[in-house]
Amino acid sequence: MTGSGDPTVLVVDDEPDVTDMYAGYLPEGYDVRTAYSGREALGHLDEAVTVTLLDRRLPDSSSDDILEIINERYPDCRVALVTGVRPDFDILDMEFDDYVVKPVGKTELRTTVERMLARSD
Repeated sequence: MTGSGDPTVLVVDDEPDVTDMYAGYLPEGYDVRTAYSGREALGHLDEAVTVTLLDRRLPDSSSDDILEIINERYPDCRVALVTGVRPDFDILDMEFDDYVVKPVGKTELRTTVERMLARSD
């Protein structure tokens, strides 16, 4: 965390190139954390994280479980699921704020984060 009061965004994806690309899409003014697995994501979560961009399919842990932990421990954190899987009925009971289907461009990612920040306010 920078300590500057900038919004903190956690980007979680098991593909390092994708994770780093999404982190690079976010302009100055964001404190960006990256995690390449679900377990690593849990280590980066704290009260400072305002928005989490969470890959829907993580090989080492269930994104459903990560989402549940975020909602229980950090209710002020907004979560956008980012995935290559089109939404289906299996997501109806999941508590997330947005669902973005890959591939995600710079403008779409930034707009998603800004929308999540607006919900936090």
